[in-house]
Amino acid sequence: MLGGLSACGPAEEVPPAKPELVWIGGPPDGPLESNEWVRVVREAEFAYAWASNAADFSLPALTSTWDDFAVRSLEAAVRGDLLHETPHVYLGPRPVAPVAVQVDEDHGGAVVAACVGAPQAHPPRDDGNRWPDVEFYLLELADDGGRFVTGGHTPTLPFVLPNGAELTPEYCDGVPIPRATFDPPPDLDALSAKGPDGVVPPASSDPSAAS
Repeated sequence: MLGGLSACGPAEEVPPAKPELVWIGGPPDGPLESNEWVRVVREAEFAYAWASNAADFSLPALTSTWDDFAVRSLEAAVRGDLLHETPHVYLGPRPVAPVAVQVDEDHGGAVVAACVGAPQAHPPRDDGNRWPDVEFYLLELADDGGRFVTGGHTPTLPFVLPNGAELTPEYCDGVPIPRATFDPPPDLDALSAKGPDGVVPPASSDPSAAS
């Protein structure tokens, strides 16, 4: 009888399955793709879209690649969309083409300059931005050796690339930006069914908390 009662306890939350990436036209293979700071940017964009689709902001993939402010801002945005019954899912990570990496003199941080494409959302959302656009990812090195995207100051403009060109949205018009989709594709109905009460909040999401 006691065994039967214990079996009726609350079930553990099953973490969402990590989707695979399907690259359209092949995976990115530019000269910066092996750069450790660029790899973190790709991991961060993957985690951002995956956590948003799952409404789960406790995912280590998210909390280890974004600072606490970004994680909680994303949680608030998804919770608000569910509250107002206007959720959306991302069909894949935001398309990114890195064009330059500037590492701090002390190697404690870096700026990854990139051309980015419009987020792939379902249903489609017009955010009013001009695409492609320029993005500066500001990253820091945590005490444990991990790297994460954080806030900070935008680099001094104009931003001049190693080839001497100025990085502008117009420059990005001529840059191929790789795009990938999730497999399996995200389930908008499943996200909608969660409602705001089904959102999993982050725990301590700040990768620099140990500093």
